[in-house]
Amino acid sequence: MLYMNLSADYRSAREDGGSFTGYSGIIVCVEDSGAVSDALKEAMISSRVPLFVIGQGTLPCVTEEYTYEKGTIVVRCDTGDEGSSGDILVRGDGLTLLTGDTEALGGLVFVGEKEYPLCQRLGNITHFAYLDASKPIMRTALASALQKWMWPYENAPTSYGQYIVLDSVYPFDDPARLMEITDALDNVGIPYALSVMPIYANASYPTMKRFCEYLRYVQSKGVGILLHTPLVRLSEVEVDELRMQIDIAYEAYSGYGVYPLAIQASENYLFSEKGLQALAGFRTVFLFESDDALGEATLTGNIAYRDGHQIVAAAYSDSTAFTSAYPQALYVDSHLDVETILTMVKRLNTTKRTFKSLSQMNTSIYIGSDHIVRQTDGLYANGNQVDLTYRPFTYEENYSYDRGIVRYLTDQIETSNQLILVFVVIACAAFVIMIVLSRRLTRRHLILGAKKKHGKSHNEKTNDQGVSVP
Repeated sequence: MLYMNLSADYRSAREDGGSFTGYSGIIVCVEDSGAVSDALKEAMISSRVPLFVIGQGTLPCVTEEYTYEKGTIVVRCDTGDEGSSGDILVRGDGLTLLTGDTEALGGLVFVGEKEYPLCQRLGNITHFAYLDASKPIMRTALASALQKWMWPYENAPTSYGQYIVLDSVYPFDDPARLMEITDALDNVGIPYALSVMPIYANASYPTMKRFCEYLRYVQSKGVGILLHTPLVRLSEVEVDELRMQIDIAYEAYSGYGVYPLAIQASENYLFSEKGLQALAGFRTVFLFESDDALGEATLTGNIAYRDGHQIVAAAYSDSTAFTSAYPQALYVDSHLDVETILTMVKRLNTTKRTFKSLSQMNTSIYIGSDHIVRQTDGLYANGNQVDLTYRPFTYEENYSYDRGIVRYLTDQIETSNQLILVFVVIACAAFVIMIVLSRRLTRRHLILGAKKKHGKSHNEKTNDQGVSVP
């Protein structure tokens, strides 16, 4: 619901009734019908508010127009790609389904030899027969069905399109390789964006400058830039520190005239008070899937709706029929070889997808003391239009690396190493001298001492033989 820019409140199925006044719809997702209190059943039915029932558990609670069919279950999500049926074999031997003069809203479910719509409507009840939330294709199929259910007009819902994002580009990546990718994508003629990783120090180094020169070049050609959030867990960082890191990273790029138009964050950020504070100021947010735990209490609603973000969520890579639900991003690993990236993009370009350019999206960013605005007539920084024309950078021939404390410690270590070397040389020389002296003393004691002893013994023997006894 959040991705579709709709607000929602969460309630427990065990609540005792309650009022649904002011709500445009009720979404019910309960596996066991017995878990729904009688008061809540009565409140939902009497409210006359449109109901969207997910799965088979709650259907008997809200209508008598249902049947239970036995047999092998196969769910088919219409992906829109030729040769991709989206068939999913479901464990179980039966399924509860809505019956009557229903209106099919998309997809198919096969139970044994019988065929039913995956999503169908009867009166004010819409039923999505089966959901396996662990499968991305089913999540996107559900989102498409919800979008049709919420759409108040007779015509087809809005198609938002998709964005190709070259993901996780680092400042130390090879510029020549990046240029090769850029030239290849330009030849295909498909819009794309770049996701750059944050940097917090040494932004003046030639490597960073060379990287930003490349970014200035692609920016001048209409390529939108995303700033990736810091690689930290929300549960292990303070929001002020996280926000400071984002500010430093943005300033590192904007100092070279590179202006990221959106921030790229884990989807968990939108369901965390800490994450939402970190994203504050960014109108456009690109999301990627993550398994990181939030480490905080579950929110009672999609409160990110209040901040008015433009959400671009991660897309199911093999689907084209679900682009009407919300804007989606197709992420391409920037570290794949150039031929693989080119093959992927060419394949995408032959599908029925509608690809859009981030640089054509109206957006705004409040970062530090700066206000960045992207409009149809150009990019503005603090009210002044930014010249996006590419001009080659100039570089110092002999760049002096100011490493601060690192340099100081390096100098101290080098000095210490010299002192240690002198000490080792002196110690070794003393050790050699001592060995030589010791050898000489030992030789004198053993050899000369033995000679003296031998001479003394010889003299005593002569004397013994020369004495006459009267």
